[in-house]
Order: sequence, then C-alpha cells, then structure tokens
Amino acid sequence: MSAQQGPVELSIARATSQSAADSAGSDPALPITPPAGAPAFVFGAARAADESLTARGAVPWSAAFGGRCGLICNGAAGTQANPNGVGGGWLLGNGGAGWSSTVAGVDGGRGGAGGLLWGNGGDGGAGGLGAGGGRGGNAGLLGGNGGRGGDGGSGLTGVAGESGTNNGRGGNGGVGGDGGSGGRAGLLFGWGGRGGDGGAGGAGGAGAHGITASSVEEDGGPGGDGGSGGTGGAGGSGGNAGLLAGDGGNGGSGGAAGIGGAGGFGGTGGATVVTLAGGQLTDSAGVGGTGGFGGAAGFAGLGGVGGTRSMFGRVGSNGANGASALAGAGGGLGGNGGLGGRLPLIDLNSATPAQAALAALMKRLGLPIQQATGIQLEDVNGLLLGPLNAYLYNPVVGEAIFNVGNTFSSSVLSPRVKEIVILSVGGKWGSSYELYAHELVARMVGVPEDAVVSLASGQPPVGLTGDELVAAQFVQELISTYRVSEATYQAAEAAFGRAGVVDMVTLASTYLGVSATLNAFNVRGPNPAAPAVLPTPAPATPPSPDGPNGLGGRLPLLDLATATPAQLELAARIKALALPIQQATGIELVTPDGHLIGPLNAYLYNPVIGGAQFDVGNTFASSTLSARVKEVVILSVGGLWGSDYEVWSHSKVARLAGLPEEAIVSLGSGQAPVGLSGDELIAAQFVQELVSTYRVSDELYYAAEAAFGREGLVDLVNLASTYLGASAVLNAFEIPVPQESPVTV
Repeated sequence: MSAQQGPVELSIARATSQSAADSAGSDPALPITPPAGAPAFVFGAARAADESLTARGAVPWSAAFGGRCGLICNGAAGTQANPNGVGGGWLLGNGGAGWSSTVAGVDGGRGGAGGLLWGNGGDGGAGGLGAGGGRGGNAGLLGGNGGRGGDGGSGLTGVAGESGTNNGRGGNGGVGGDGGSGGRAGLLFGWGGRGGDGGAGGAGGAGAHGITASSVEEDGGPGGDGGSGGTGGAGGSGGNAGLLAGDGGNGGSGGAAGIGGAGGFGGTGGATVVTLAGGQLTDSAGVGGTGGFGGAAGFAGLGGVGGTRSMFGRVGSNGANGASALAGAGGGLGGNGGLGGRLPLIDLNSATPAQAALAALMKRLGLPIQQATGIQLEDVNGLLLGPLNAYLYNPVVGEAIFNVGNTFSSSVLSPRVKEIVILSVGGKWGSSYELYAHELVARMVGVPEDAVVSLASGQPPVGLTGDELVAAQFVQELISTYRVSEATYQAAEAAFGRAGVVDMVTLASTYLGVSATLNAFNVRGPNPAAPAVLPTPAPATPPSPDGPNGLGGRLPLLDLATATPAQLELAARIKALALPIQQATGIELVTPDGHLIGPLNAYLYNPVIGGAQFDVGNTFASSTLSARVKEVVILSVGGLWGSDYEVWSHSKVARLAGLPEEAIVSLGSGQAPVGLSGDELIAAQFVQELVSTYRVSDELYYAAEAAFGREGLVDLVNLASTYLGASAVLNAFEIPVPQESPVTV
C-alpha cells in the first residue's frame, strides 16, 4: 500500500460525519476492502444492521454487550444520560460518537471503540462551557481510523464587577476546556484521529464604574479593575497510526487566550463651581475617581502533539498554539464635576497637535469675548471651559461646531433678540453653564431683569413686548412642542421677515445642540440652574409636499437665478457633496431642476451661518462611531422630534448600513428600540433619554462610556446635538418629504 494513500475507511457507514477540521487536515477517508471472508455489508444504525443480517439468515445480536452494540453493527451515539458512544460490534462496526455536552462544566462523552476486529472509532463529544472534550474512540484491532477528539468548551466569561463588592473588580474569565485526544488507529492499518481543539479562555469581567459623588467636595469613587482573561484549553494529542499504513492524527489547536476585562471609569466628583475675585472660575476640592486597571490577558492554550506514523505514513503535525489576547483597557479618570462635569478638562500641556491648534483658535477668538462680557471661557489654570472642553475631544468635529457660533454676527437679529433666543433654549433645558454665560450678556445688552429671570427658568416670558416677546414665544414653543403653530410662525415672519426667522431658527438650533452637549456631560456654571421644563410634543402631522411652497415647506425654494454670489457659491459647494450622496443613497437633496431641498434650502438664506452649519455635518467621517451606530443616533433624535424628512432620509441610509427594519421603524416612530442589542441598544437608549428628559442617568452614561470610550461618547453626543439642531430647522419650517414614484413591477 502506498504511503500517499488517504486514511482507511471501512465500507461501514460512519455513525457521525467528519468535522470541517478533519476535512482540512490529513483525515479525509478513502475506502479499503475488509479482510477476506468478512461480510461485505453496508451497515448504518444498529437496527439497519440487524435487518440486513436477518435478510441473509444470520442471527441478529442487537443487544449491547460488554460496551459493544452486538456482533456486527455500528454503535449508537452517546446521550446526556449515557454520554459515551457505544462500541462497534465484536467483529465489525464503527463506534458511536460521544455526546456533545450542553451543560457548563460537564465533559463531552468518549467516542465508542471500533469493532473488535475492524471499524472506525467514534468521534469524541465537545465539552460544555469550561469542560474538556471527549477522547476519540480507538479503531478495531486489525484496521480502521481513530475517532476525532472532541473540542474543549470555551471558558466562562467573568462576571462584571459590582459597586461595593470586591472593590468593584470584574470576575476572572474561566479556563477553556482541553480538547480530547484522537483515537488510535487499527493495529495494522488506519489513520490516527485528530485531537480536539482546546476551548478559548473566557473574557475577564469589566470592572464596575466608580460611584458619582453624592455631596459637595466629595471625590468620585474609583473604577473597579477588570478581571483577568482565562487560559485557553490545550489541544488534544493526535492518535497514533497503524503499524503498516496510515498517518498519525494531527494535534488539536490550543484555545485562544481570554481577553482581560476593561477597567471601570472613575466616578464623577462632587466639585462645585467657585467664582473668585474678578469673576474668575475654579472648582472646589472634589475630584473624579481614578480609573480601574484593565485585566490581564489569559495564557494561550498549547497545541496538541501529533500522533506517531505508520511504517509508510506520516507523523501527525502538532497543533498550533492558541491565539494571544489583549489586556483590558484601563478605565479613564472620572470628571471632577463642576466646570468639566463628567468630562475631565483637557490638560493643554499634554494635548495632541490638533487639540493644541484648536485650543489656540478658541482662545484667540474667545478671550476677547471673555474680557468684554465677563463670561469665563477658561479657568484660573487656563483650561478651556463649557462646551469648548468637549470640542477638544474630537478637534475635527469640535472646530466645525465652534465655527458656527462665530457666524451669528452676520444675523439680522438685534443683540437683545439673540440673547432672548439663547435664554429661551437654555431655560427650557436647564443648562447651567449656558445660562450663566448668556445671563451676563443679556443684562449687558439691556434685556429686562424680569425677562432674564423668567426665560432662564423656562417660564413664559415676563417683561417683554413686541418683537422680543414674539421671539421668546416662538423659541419656547419650538423647544417645548417640537413644532411652531401657524399663528406664531406668521407673527414671527411679520416681526423679523423671512431672513430674520431663518436666523432665529438657526440660532435656536445651534444653542439647542450646545444645551444637549452641556447637559449630557453635566457641565455646570457658578449659579444653580432651574430644573429643566420637559417637553410636551405636539402630535406630529406630516407637512404636505404640495403646499404653497412645495418642497420648501414654509420657506420657498431659493431661486438660484436671482441668488447672491455668496448663495451661489454655497449652493455649488453643497451640490458637489450632495449629488453623490443622493446617487448613492436615494435621498433626494437636489430636485431635477436644481433646487436644494431639506435643510439645505434653509442654509442658503444666510450663507455665512448656513455654510458653517453644513460643514459640521461633513466632519463626522472622523468619528469613531460605526455607520450603524451613527444612524441609530440620528433616527433616535428624528423619531422623538417627529421630523419627517430626517426620518425618511436616514431610514434609507440605515437600511444600507444594515440596521434591522424593526429597529428603523421603532426608532423612527419615537418608540423604545426594538431589534437592537449591545452597543447599538445603549446608543439608542442614551440619545432617547437625553432628548426626552434633557439629562442622562449615571447608569446609562457609564454604560455608554464603557461601550464607546470617552472620545466615542463625545462623538455620539456631538452627532445627536447636530441632528437636534437639524430637526428644529426641519420642523420649524415644516419641510416635507418628497413624494417618491411608486415602484412598478
């Protein structure tokens, strides 16, 4: 017999199929002829063997005896009650496969031995979680292939740390089960069975997040350490080949090492904001908790030793060692509270070049404002405050958002009306730092004190008349109901003109985003803010696409034939990016006759402000968020605001990104998410809670920080804030969804 011939395979059918790992190694089977004089029957299960023998006048022996199925038969597979496979017949037959455990900690069953004279050993069963695989059955004495060893079960994942227990440390990952050894081939002929693969070590549990300080000047609690990853199970050794012909079985691969658990983020400190002489701001003594250490990675499992060869065969190859794993990431230092809130203030001495460049820009433009108004944009140590600190975490997105705020000097609105708009937004959201800053400016430009107080507390305006009263009512109605009534809209257009209303809406939408950013991270000012006044959204009624202004809603589509040079320049810049997106996604952004629709039309009314707002949306390619998570965030905002165009357009993108239809429908209708899990579910819950309550609970905040990391969470909040502003623009102007042509079959 040639040494290159494949493994021995009886004409008796195997009780179980070979695994994919067998077919990839040296185990593919070729039939050989049984010994001279042996019945050349093709046997399946024991019952079929009995019927075949009965048909030929033989006496069936189907009762198992001495661990074998009978005289000439295939052994039955193991079960949970009797895990080991039954051996083949006393003369001929294949051993049954061992039971693959479905119970954590319980080993897989052993494969049954092949027939005493001739037959293949049964494969070993796989182990349950953390348990070993069963060894493969040995072949018959004269010939046959050894059974494959069962794979070891993966180690159990360590439990997540619990605050107040074991210092919040995550549990260690369980050890992976060892693979079973492959069965020995027949004495004369046959291939040794392949060893089973070791199970992967279990991942260490994440450390608990530190507890947020409950009193002034108390430090935040430390994050718990992540648990260690489990060691991977060893691969099973390959079975030895027969003496004359056959290869030794390959050793099984070692199990992968378990990854270490992530350390918990430190809790937010109880620092409060203190105003020093001259108006400078600093924090009181509370500091954020230290982050927990990441857990160590487990050790990789060793590969199994290959089986010995026959006289003419090959030695089985040793199994590969398991893959190594990474240690868990350490948890971040908790924010101090106060001026940084949940976000530590970025130390500019250790900032990246991009962060340093943005910080320099913000100081260059912001410090003259600080000097003129008294708004402290940096603390006594020169660290940037308020939303500016958050912008540093992603300088690409942060710079674009910062630039929007610098465009409102182009607005037709008076300084008093601008501050009334901003206070109307911040007062409804109870945004502490925003109100601190703009109460100072409002008083400086002459807004009456009773108006400042009423607007900052989210109450109906007091002390305002005329156009200023209309502005306050317009913005409060938009923030509170997500809509603007026809009477209020008409009054605003009469007071400020169409261009003025656009400026007012874009200003409100910008500071709506700022409020969301500040509140998500609990950024505080020196004065306590009144509680947020939660929204009572009006019933969403889709705007008609065939109204007096068609796809412009309340805003006529700007005629580019009579546009200003600045409008034409912005329109060309928008089309250069919008048309490829339209072609790729099916979202109509440009009509066949060249008009911009959706929020893009509104941008053209003030191209200075609109161009800056358009630029923000083009920066999120720098985000660490996945395409699916981005669409979850946008749909969560648009669904709660009932923003038809936003939901329509991003439902298309979400489908392209692979979001489940049930998730798209639930989020787009403002309902609790359906069909999401893991990080995507956390993102949806975070955004829905922020949009509907103007706050995010500690539990949900820390879950999101663990899921996305601190920088990723800033990206998520920036994205939600941007699309809050977009929803406000779309709803204020009742911008409709384009009518799509029906699909014909």
